[in-house]
Amino acid sequence: MAQLRPRKGFNLGTLPRLPASFDEPAARQWASDLLRVLGRGIQPETRVISTTLNPVAVGANTTAEQTFSVPTLQTSDFVSVSAPSATAGVGIVNARVSAVDTLAITFANTTGGSVNPGSETYLILVVAGNPI
Repeated sequence: MAQLRPRKGFNLGTLPRLPASFDEPAARQWASDLLRVLGRGIQPETRVISTTLNPVAVGANTTAEQTFSVPTLQTSDFVSVSAPSATAGVGIVNARVSAVDTLAITFANTTGGSVNPGSETYLILVVAGNPI
């Protein structure tokens, strides 16, 4: 489960107090106020990981998923990957966490020949997931 951290300056003392008479309208109002406060004050953890990845060649006119070891990733995390340079005819079409500590990137090759994206330092934006 993702860690939710209070936003800087958020005071848990601002949470709404339970009403003295807890009838249905009061309960609805309290829940609404609580969700409003929590929605403003708690954000999922985000971080950027910089790591060297060495993808293998991607065959002609195809897509291929490749996996890489990236410590600290959780299967509930959302990831977005950015390559530092462009390789003609090759693009990243999907990124996901396929297992704990494992990043899966799907590369597309739109050329008529095999292309190797090469070893580079990639940036990975990670948003800690919180499955419901």
